Parts: sequence; C-alpha cells; structure tokens
Amino acid sequence: MFLIQGYNALTWTSATNEGLLSEQNHQFCSTDAAVSKAFWITGQPSNPWKNRCVALQMDSQNSAANGLVDADCDTILQGTVCKGI
Repeated sequence: MFLIQGYNALTWTSATNEGLLSEQNHQFCSTDAAVSKAFWITGQPSNPWKNRCVALQMDSQNSAANGLVDADCDTILQGTVCKGI
C-alpha cells in the first residue's frame, strides 16, 4: 500500500454486522461477502455490539495500524471506499 509520508486516514467501507445473527460476523453490503479476519487490525473488532460499521484505517507511519476497525455508524468520517461497478 502506498501512502503519502505523514498520512493518516479513517474512511468508511460498506461492511457492517447490522442485522446479522452474530455481532462477530461482518459482511460487505454491496456483495454480501464476509469480511476476512486477515484484514482486521490486531484487537479488532473491539466492540462489535456497539460499533456496527467497519472503517479502513491507513497510517503511513505505522503499517501495523493499516487495516479494518469497527466504528460507531454515527461517526463522521471523510470519504467512503466502495466497490466499483
């Protein structure tokens, strides 16, 4: 992943666990594909019972901090990552 030096961002994906039978199961709304555990940052999802949406975190200073995190769906973030048509 290429990031501009000093860049740090948090942006929404279409993934959620809203309406699913288990809070531990997240899927992408556009495809119903499951979110792979390999893409979560260590320790995530941290609070899937409250933080129902999934964001992509990118940090050019710390590659271990690049990946998916759970977040409260009401949080205002800049941008959205969506599947193209």
